[in-house]
Amino acid sequence: MPAEMARAGVTFSSAIGQQRPGCPRRGSRARRRSARKAALALLKRQHDLLEPLAAALGEAAAKLKTCSVCGNIDTREPCSICQDQRRDGRLIVVVEEVGDLWALERASVV
Repeated sequence: MPAEMARAGVTFSSAIGQQRPGCPRRGSRARRRSARKAALALLKRQHDLLEPLAAALGEAAAKLKTCSVCGNIDTREPCSICQDQRRDGRLIVVVEEVGDLWALERASVV
């Protein structure tokens, strides 16, 4: 990746500070600094941190599916929540985001 970036005229410092497409520019200056520090740490240890992380993210992206029943994100189809026999199929929970569903699951609310 560094060679591709160099050919494109992108330096590490400009790539880290650059706004990524699809990434909202929200959050405090402290969070952006923390993200920049984390990115620099990954770049400094590219072979033992960045490359394994990139491979793991690629593998995760290839395995993830959106459940056709509820819209949850899982590695199974239908998802593990929909496959759970203990679930009451008559109960419907409406959430705005998948993260809200996961929070409810962690709290054992539904």
